[in-house]
Amino acid sequence: MPRTRRFPVDSNLVRWLQDLDRNQPDCFPPSQGPSYFRRYEDISAYLDRSVHTEVEKGALVAQLKNGATPYDKAIYLNNHGPGHVANVINRASDLLQELGVELSPFEGYLLLGAIQFHDVGNIFGRSEHEKKCIGLCT
Repeated sequence: MPRTRRFPVDSNLVRWLQDLDRNQPDCFPPSQGPSYFRRYEDISAYLDRSVHTEVEKGALVAQLKNGATPYDKAIYLNNHGPGHVANVINRASDLLQELGVELSPFEGYLLLGAIQFHDVGNIFGRSEHEKKCIGLCT
């Protein structure tokens, strides 16, 4: 079995994935349909438009629903919108570059997907939010 090629992360993860998609498309696993970068763009656009902008409001509503939390005791989340996701991507990119990490293009795609989804379950409330993203993209 051929070994998966890895490439140094030498820029922002999104640009890195886009450059590999453009210049090294044969390094991605074979698949039907759009390229992995195009798939990532579609996921990112959908979540930015339909989910990320609603996360803080959803978390607050879940706390207040049925009087579960008194209004004056509610916890407000910091920004979990598209800007938060962009910050996480930038910080992950900086860490990978600083450490000289090499990733396969597919690993980069999976990492970017994980960053996109990491907090979306907050829309249903903070408790166990990491388990609650199922159903948001179906």
